[in-house]
Amino acid sequence: MGKDVKKKDLRQAVLALQDPSLLSLDVDDTSFDDTAINQLLRYIRNAKSLAFLNFSNSRITTHGISSLSSIFPEQADNFVSLDFSHNTKIGDAGATLLFTQVAVLKKLSWLKMVDCGISKKSMSILSKTISQWTSICVLNLSHNKIGDKGIKLFTNALRSCATLSILKLSDNEIKNDGAVFLAEALEKIKMLSFLDLSNNRIEKRGAQALFKKFPSKKNAVLDLRNNRFDLKSMNEYIDSLSNMSICILINP
Repeated sequence: MGKDVKKKDLRQAVLALQDPSLLSLDVDDTSFDDTAINQLLRYIRNAKSLAFLNFSNSRITTHGISSLSSIFPEQADNFVSLDFSHNTKIGDAGATLLFTQVAVLKKLSWLKMVDCGISKKSMSILSKTISQWTSICVLNLSHNKIGDKGIKLFTNALRSCATLSILKLSDNEIKNDGAVFLAEALEKIKMLSFLDLSNNRIEKRGAQALFKKFPSKKNAVLDLRNNRFDLKSMNEYIDSLSNMSICILINP
């Protein structure tokens, strides 16, 4: 079995990457930046067992993403999970580059880009590339600024994500229109079992659309906490979903 290693020191990370059995590298550390990425590149390139890579809470920018994604073709059969969360300087430029390049990763099932400075600008590229992510199961883009227009750009592409089971879009300035766009795509996302839209700006109309279209699947979860609709006005829809064993998370 491969090894899981959490290393916050660059030297330790380099040593860990020289272990041919290394499975997971977690460098969740604010001291890691683009320079550190460049220093690790040749070791990551040769780590053929490496499947899980976490660079969250670092200081990576577009340049770091560009450097790291340059080796994706060589790791096409290896990487399963990538986490770049809380790297706010990645921004739309870095996200656009990453969304394009991860298409070559045949086994990628988890992508987390929480709080990465992403807006609607990145969504046009995501809409063109996400259909090529043939193994994606979990996509977490929470705490960004995607908004309704960004949601509209990539909802049509979501219909082709046959493997997507968890979609997290919490705190993304999504309002009614975005909720409706997303609801229209839900019927086509057959595997979806968890949708997080908490901490947005969804009102009654958007919530109703989501309730009507959310997959009638046992143990599915729809998280609409901290939005902007009156719970009492939604009782009819909530009861119908509850009868199908769907878990609905809403503030009382």
